Amino acid sequence: MRLKTYTAPTISEAMEMVRLEMGVEAIIVSTQDTLKSVDPAVGARVTAAREDVLIPDLATAMKDPYGAAPPRYSDSQTHDTVRHGLTYHGTPYHLARRLAKTAEVIQASTPTLALAGAFDSSFTFSPVSGLFEDNAGKTGPRRLVLIGPPGVGKTITVAKLAARATLAGLSPRIITTDTQRAGGIEQQAAFTRILKIDLQQAANSTDLDRLVADLNPNQPLIIDTPGTNPFNDNEMDHLGSLMVAARSDILLVLAAGTDALESADLAIQFADLGATRLLVTRLDMARRLGGILA
Repeated sequence: MRLKTYTAPTISEAMEMVRLEMGVEAIIVSTQDTLKSVDPAVGARVTAAREDVLIPDLATAMKDPYGAAPPRYSDSQTHDTVRHGLTYHGTPYHLARRLAKTAEVIQASTPTLALAGAFDSSFTFSPVSGLFEDNAGKTGPRRLVLIGPPGVGKTITVAKLAARATLAGLSPRIITTDTQRAGGIEQQAAFTRILKIDLQQAANSTDLDRLVADLNPNQPLIIDTPGTNPFNDNEMDHLGSLMVAARSDILLVLAAGTDALESADLAIQFADLGATRLLVTRLDMARRLGGILA
């Protein structure tokens, strides 16, 4: 089975796109028709699947040595398998229950594909490379500010984003507000020197406001911020003043492997400052990923 998402101004137009590309055999996994407040050009989203579009080699690999078809799963088997998997990863009870119920009603050939459909209907995913693309998918200037608790990898993430932007032919501007941490500026400067990018510093919101005001509108901007304790009012007030001055899309950075309920608490606190996206680090060092979903 192959899942694909189609976007269009209306549900009917999105459904027509499904019909033309996947045919009448397509299975509608999920629909959304309340996106106009986000982007007037994308009023609806339809996720569809079709079971007979597996590439021949993959279809063969899914069969046993004797040529039998892969096993079929009942709705209850799909529900239980998904529920057990999510529980293993430490997913909060109510979220695991909701995702399992969603997976149960999706007509997929395996629990894995059913869970993929449940994820797609509950969350919005996009590659890091898309951070520098506009709504039409064209690469261009974008203003990003990274926030998060201490030690989650914001500085190295800024460097990686700058490298991606540079490879895409852009000339990003980097500003760090992490001026108090020992070695913070030196670490960021080491990365920017490799990319031949001048690192600018802003000790406070006034400095940041001035630097952002001087920005070339055709130049991407990435802002690094100090690690912030979201339960410390003074630190959050300081970060909040930086967000006002940054006038940028706020990207929350959290490390994988964190307790799920703790991750949820962190996300709620930072969301109050306007964070609308989550970038997860240390995925290669974590085996329990429920905290990402929480």
